[in-house]
This record gives sequence, structure tokens and C-alpha cells, in this order.
Amino acid sequence: MAGPHNVKQAVENQVYEKALKDDNFRQELLKDPKSAIEGVMGTKLPDNVNIHVNENTANDIYLSIPAKSDGKELSEEELSGVAGGWHVHVCVCTNCGEYTSFNPDCTPDC
Repeated sequence: MAGPHNVKQAVENQVYEKALKDDNFRQELLKDPKSAIEGVMGTKLPDNVNIHVNENTANDIYLSIPAKSDGKELSEEELSGVAGGWHVHVCVCTNCGEYTSFNPDCTPDC
């Protein structure tokens, strides 16, 4: 059975791959990310979930950092979702800055 981390990773990889290959999907992802991701997942996300998508450029890279703790302890479900983290394996060409692969062992070239 796939754990929360594996499911997140699989969906994230699908979204990245589709965004690289399908310009219409990429535009939808930038305009209405929640709807676009729901389409990839084949399910509706909870109303209280917000998704923000930024497009990296050769000169601008966006990082997401975890929210500060409010002092409350995490539930077992929340803890299992956080424990694995979100690791994105995207290779970027060192010559042109284009995304080239989702293989964590890749050596990107133009």
C-alpha cells in the first residue's frame, strides 16, 4: 500500500511531467492550480486546501518552507504526511536551465 509520501510524490511527478509536455495544462496549472491538480488526481481536494504555483525561470527560483508550528502537536495522520516530506527529483540542464528529467540520478545535458 502506498503511503502518503509516495502518493504525494507520484502526483507531484505527474503534474511536473504533464506541465512540461502540455502547454494548455501548464497554463491551467498557473491560472487555477487546484482544479488542474484535481484533474490529474481524479478527485476533489478539500475546500480548505489552497495550492499556489510559481514558474521558475533561469533567474528566479521559488522555495517553499514549512509553516511555523503553532505549538500544537500533530495528529498521527499529519505526522505521517510530514515525516516523509516532499522530495522533488527534477533535473535541470546546467547549460540552458531547462528541466530535463525526473530521474534523481540523471546528469542533464542540452
